[in-house]
Amino acid sequence: MPELIEFSRCIGTYSSAKFELLKKNQVDDLCSLIKTYLKKGEGEFFKEFVGSFSGAVYLKKEKRWSVWTNQTGENTLFYYKKGNSFIIGSQLNYIFDALKLKKEKYTLNEEAIYSILTYGYMYDSQTYAKEINRLLGGEYLTISKEEFQIKKYFRLNHETYNLRNKTEDEIIELLDEKFRHAIQIEYDKDLEYGYEHLTDISGGLDSRMNFWVAFEMGYRNITMLHYSNGYSSDEKISKEIAQKTKSILMDRQLDDFRFLYDIDKIVEMNWGLTSFHFITGGQNMLENLNMHKFGVEHTGMIGDVVIGSFLSEPNEKIELAGLYSEKLKNKINLEHLKKFNDKELYMIQVRGLLGACGSIIIRRNYTEVFAPFLEPDFLQFCLSIPVELRANHSLYKKWIIKKYPNAAAIRWQKSESKLTDGKFKEMVNKVHYLGFKWLLQRIGLLKKPIESGMNPLDYWYRNSADLQKNWQEYFEKNIGNKVLSEEIRNDLKLMFYDGNTCEKGQALTVLSVVSKFF
Repeated sequence: MPELIEFSRCIGTYSSAKFELLKKNQVDDLCSLIKTYLKKGEGEFFKEFVGSFSGAVYLKKEKRWSVWTNQTGENTLFYYKKGNSFIIGSQLNYIFDALKLKKEKYTLNEEAIYSILTYGYMYDSQTYAKEINRLLGGEYLTISKEEFQIKKYFRLNHETYNLRNKTEDEIIELLDEKFRHAIQIEYDKDLEYGYEHLTDISGGLDSRMNFWVAFEMGYRNITMLHYSNGYSSDEKISKEIAQKTKSILMDRQLDDFRFLYDIDKIVEMNWGLTSFHFITGGQNMLENLNMHKFGVEHTGMIGDVVIGSFLSEPNEKIELAGLYSEKLKNKINLEHLKKFNDKELYMIQVRGLLGACGSIIIRRNYTEVFAPFLEPDFLQFCLSIPVELRANHSLYKKWIIKKYPNAAAIRWQKSESKLTDGKFKEMVNKVHYLGFKWLLQRIGLLKKPIESGMNPLDYWYRNSADLQKNWQEYFEKNIGNKVLSEEIRNDLKLMFYDGNTCEKGQALTVLSVVSKFF
């Protein structure tokens, strides 16, 4: 049996699940819990943890390290190995700093650059340095003199639950039960430490249901955070939710689009693993909050593709998808697609966990972050529901209408209508709320961007000479970096000069990373 000598670090959001594990193993604290598991010889004990966690143990007798991250991987860990030496850190800049201190060379990974210039985020474990990689969700490292091996303890799949013989109503009941349990795990963690609750809110369904279900379960002292283009539908809907529940709403209008000037600041926080502008106003809002009284930031991350789906129908062909730009997609190495035999699992892992959840990396500079949709059992349950029931938000809407009719009675930003409205009513409402210009754009008679949605990037950029000048000067200052090959330099120019605002942001993200780390 292994002998535990040192416990390095185990951090995270375990909530009531922690107390269940402590009680089950008859111990009083986490270190004692881990010692108990290791005495049993259980090398994958962390698969029982729930939430945002990472950790490491060293087994002195076996001279072996075990290093892990959580099931969905937003609690980041990075690793470097050369010979018998290795470096592991929870932040990518820690690895770069250590390599510089040791005077170890590292090289620019051009494949990672094209990942950002197409996807807008990293599509796998790579980073901008060829020698440094990220430990993905559900993975752990075993490290000894003889081995340095990545192992898997959690895999997304469609077979965790057999739901084929369940009726839609039965599935909705089970879904609601599991979602409420996921909410309890998160919100009880705040109560454990005497914190107030902090939750995102918008005009969409995901953050709404995170908040609404928690509220109906009796959780109070909830402060809602909202940031969007001023007077957008998202802002109006968020205010309506706050008014109906008599809850606190902190609203940050983005019309100053200050975040679009914070290129280096944001890249310093997320190391360029996603394009800098994807966080929109989130970082600036958290920066200006007194976080001492709040616990977890509760989000609605990827809810629409968990209870819903990325797919419109089952068995869609696996191909490049989830791209923010197709200008350079011919330069993407397609080998990573071969790791998947299912398009939905590919999209959840790449677009969902590595792309959409990328903003969590920035948010974790201020507090712990999670979403009920990321709770492993709930995630696997939803993926076990047939795609034909989840596609086009069908089951999602039916769940809300049946179990939370008051939430369904509030307008949904995507359709500008209540969930019970028909298609014709939705079209009328969109013209009413978004204006006649939206209709002209919809039918192709208006080409220029309009001020619509939470983050109208193209509209902001088109109407701000100051922002255009700022980005132009930043690009010209950094495009001459000698680390860049001529091919990449030309491709960056293509993205910046011929691209839309998002594509310009992708190019600036690359230049910021290269300037900072190379």
